[in-house]
Amino acid sequence: MERDEPLASLLQEAMEGYASGRFASQADVARFLRPHAIFSRDAKGDIHPQRIKNMLTNKIYAGYFEYKPWGVGLTKGNHPTIISWDTFLRIQTRLNGTTTAPQKKVANEDFPLRGYVACDCCGAPMTAYWAKGRSKRYPYYECFQKGCEARRKSIRRADVEDAFETLLQSLRPPRSLFAVASAMFKDIWDARIGDFEIRRKEQKASLRKIDMDIRKAADLLIDTQSAATARALEAKIEKLEAQAALISENLAKTKAERLRRKFSNRPGIFGKTLGNSGKQGVMTTAKPS
Repeated sequence: MERDEPLASLLQEAMEGYASGRFASQADVARFLRPHAIFSRDAKGDIHPQRIKNMLTNKIYAGYFEYKPWGVGLTKGNHPTIISWDTFLRIQTRLNGTTTAPQKKVANEDFPLRGYVACDCCGAPMTAYWAKGRSKRYPYYECFQKGCEARRKSIRRADVEDAFETLLQSLRPPRSLFAVASAMFKDIWDARIGDFEIRRKEQKASLRKIDMDIRKAADLLIDTQSAATARALEAKIEKLEAQAALISENLAKTKAERLRRKFSNRPGIFGKTLGNSGKQGVMTTAKPS
């Protein structure tokens, strides 16, 4: 089973957008999906609200499934996921009305230089956006300032980021500063690796405790004769299974991050190996206060 693109990416953007607050309501999600050939439509060409609700509450998209009538609890599947389990839980929190839509994050994984790229003609900040092509989307920066001669002239994201990295390569600090910076980076890197190890141990201990609590609740469920007690135990088991799924997902993430952060394979200070967070960090540090 494979992700059906570009529909899978559209669903992912819609659900992650709702989880993050980019889309304030389910109606906003429907409006985002409306121009695309996804889901059946009514006579007016609109997506029925229940379709959106079903999408946002479907555990299959997060890599899990369950079927209570057959006694199948929350189970991790082997199919490709559209969103993470953490994202799914944040969606449910919003749907249940226990949180408000958060403000949009400053950091942007798609456009790490957003807010720092200015038009060479008028000096106004350039807008970063995805342009829809025939079969996929393309990232661009563009000036929308009225009266600017370069208005509506698109620049590919790759060209902007390549120019930025070329600029970084031209910034050569003294060799003595490199030695000091290298020692500082190593200390910070080692400390972060240690933090990851502590976090992994704590999460593993929590996961073992949850497994024990699930077994105890299951044993009580088998022995109970009370329908009310049975419902309460089933709800408790369901909640514990959701917690276990989230911890398992976080363990997988911290393991990957621990390997990525090994000092022997650390990214260079300048050049192509500088990731999105590095680009944002450099620009934030260099930005005048």
